[in-house]
Parts: sequence; structure tokens; C-alpha cells
Amino acid sequence: MENNEIMLFFEPRLNTRTGYFSALHAVVRWHNPRRGQLILDDFKTVLEDESAVRGFSAWMLKLAFAAADEWSSHGYKFRLAVNVTHVLECQIYH
Repeated sequence: MENNEIMLFFEPRLNTRTGYFSALHAVVRWHNPRRGQLILDDFKTVLEDESAVRGFSAWMLKLAFAAADEWSSHGYKFRLAVNVTHVLECQIYH
């Protein structure tokens, strides 16, 4: 996170009933200099201890909420899902 190698991305979720995008799913990607772009499953073992998981989760939530606040200030309405880890998962509705 300190080297800006880990980034938060937002994937739109399509409501197949209405045909409109109604939710955003926040996901992390690590651009590893040797292995390329990795999904969370590929690097979650690095977050083995509880303090690392808490710090990583707090970082993800802080960025997701900041983006959601910015978009909300422009009148966008959506649900935001943040998959913190496979151990700790929460859905936040904005």
C-alpha cells in the first residue's frame, strides 16, 4: 500500500431485471513488479496476522467510502459492496 502497488477498483454490477447498473463492487489488485497484476486470492496469505488484516481492511474501507462520498455528492445513488477478505466480508449500502 505504501508503494502504491495495491489499488482499489470498482466493478459495476448489472441488475438483470431492470437493465441498469445498481451496485459497485470494490476489489483490490496488487501490481507486483515481478508477477504482474494479482487478485486478492493470490496475495491474501501475506495478510496472515490479525493486525495486518485490520490495517488492510481499514485502508480498503477508507478509500471505498471516500469514493462513494464523492460520487454521492454528484447525485449518484448506488449500493457499494466491499469484499475485505474471505474471512471478513461486509456489504455497505450507500
